[in-house]
Amino acid sequence: MENKGLPNFIQTNVIVSDLPESHLSKKQLLALNEEFLSDYAAQSDPQIIFDVCKSYAEKGSSEAHYLLGLWYEQGDGKQQYIQLAAMSYWRASHLGKAEAQYNLALLCVHGGGAEPDLITAFYWFEKAANSGVKQAIYNLASFYDQGLGCVEDKKAAFLLYEKAANLGFYKAWFNLAVMFYEGEGIEPNSILAYAWVLLATEARVDEAIKFESRLKNALSDDQIQAGKQYFEMLHKQYKHFMPNVDQDAISLFNSALDS
Repeated sequence: MENKGLPNFIQTNVIVSDLPESHLSKKQLLALNEEFLSDYAAQSDPQIIFDVCKSYAEKGSSEAHYLLGLWYEQGDGKQQYIQLAAMSYWRASHLGKAEAQYNLALLCVHGGGAEPDLITAFYWFEKAANSGVKQAIYNLASFYDQGLGCVEDKKAAFLLYEKAANLGFYKAWFNLAVMFYEGEGIEPNSILAYAWVLLATEARVDEAIKFESRLKNALSDDQIQAGKQYFEMLHKQYKHFMPNVDQDAISLFNSALDS
């Protein structure tokens, strides 16, 4: 097996097929992870916890690799160990650990102290997105939207923003508003754009608050009213995702809708 998804800032001669985890069956990996998590939970001393992570990682535990990556990324208070973190995440990622895939993608975006590796970031964001990680779905949409690490694809971006939006990712509500307004990846629809920007505004997405004012000035009174009516439908559907905001803020927002 070739070293797929290896960030360009990692220098290693390791081959996936030579690693101990590549010889574990799914049943063996599950048993090893359960054993590790039991041992991990029983410890309280930070050094012992780190040693337990390292020991089980050497045996091929995906959970141990992931937690070891977190330890390396956090560092010891003096420095971070980004290459070691990336290597741990990479090994966990090949075993299907979605959180590790997402974290590895982020390290690729930031470049691990070197140039960003956006192609590899896209690869791991896609893997994590396919496993249902909300932030990964949103980031993958952003990559398609801007052509980062891939060919720009506004339709794919729209569909992924929509998926993230349906999972309650607030920023995606704003992105849908922009795409509906601009007609990017979808037929332009100013009424839906206004409805989505109102939803994002209530969720306190900063960009949406500014965009709502701009959009309101560009629409007719009939369009604004239709947008508010559609917003009410969206609000009923997504209100359980709303962040906790104080009642005064909600009252002010509702007053603004009525004006």
